[in-house]
Amino acid sequence: MNQFPPPKAGLQFDLEGPHASRLIDNVDIYDQVTYKDVHVLPEEWDIVTQSEAEPYLPKRTTPISVTIGIEDKVTLDMPTFGQASLADHFKYKRGYVLNTGINIWGLDFVPKLAQNETDRSIQYLAVSGYRGSSEEHIGMNEIQPTGTYLNSIQIWKLKLSVKQNQEEAVLELCLLHDFGVIFDLQWCPYGAYEEEIPDRLPKLGILSFVAGDGTTRTVVVPHPDAVRRQISPNGDPKQPVYSK
Repeated sequence: MNQFPPPKAGLQFDLEGPHASRLIDNVDIYDQVTYKDVHVLPEEWDIVTQSEAEPYLPKRTTPISVTIGIEDKVTLDMPTFGQASLADHFKYKRGYVLNTGINIWGLDFVPKLAQNETDRSIQYLAVSGYRGSSEEHIGMNEIQPTGTYLNSIQIWKLKLSVKQNQEEAVLELCLLHDFGVIFDLQWCPYGAYEEEIPDRLPKLGILSFVAGDGTTRTVVVPHPDAVRRQISPNGDPKQPVYSK
């Protein structure tokens, strides 16, 4: 431990060198609204039915068996897009087990802005990869020409809190595309999240992904609550909205 008073409180406990959080104040970066002029364009998003979306969705249709627990173990048959809450099986654990039905290569949580969010415990997770699961193998150098491999990006809504009762995870959006497999995806790290914007669709975030057709694309994703409210008001709130 350092023998001299540190220039910043707590620095004396960083035995392997100063932690980045003590050297760089990034509050002004991650709490700022940066992309005010980047908007969701409703005409770019077409809502389709589940039957129209089927060719884009996971190939696996049979449930998988998942065993949860330590002393008292429970085996669940979890369908594709099914979920289980860890709070139902562990006294002190919070979280979810999700069956996305796919071979996952990319996942990322939406960075939210404290000033723009109404519930800090609600988080959104983007997930994608191959439509197949363990039986599908595609090399990094393999190209799927645009239009030959249908796929989707899943947007899940999760309530993550240790102080509140857990609610079921919800698959909110399936973004359908024909760009091939998704090798990776990332949200813009700050400044994009919106909830309530008068006269237009708020954006969930700005999402970039590397696709199997050899491209990297960036899309402005609408907030699921606004999509249900403004574009698909008659949809089943327990079913995802399919958009392409």
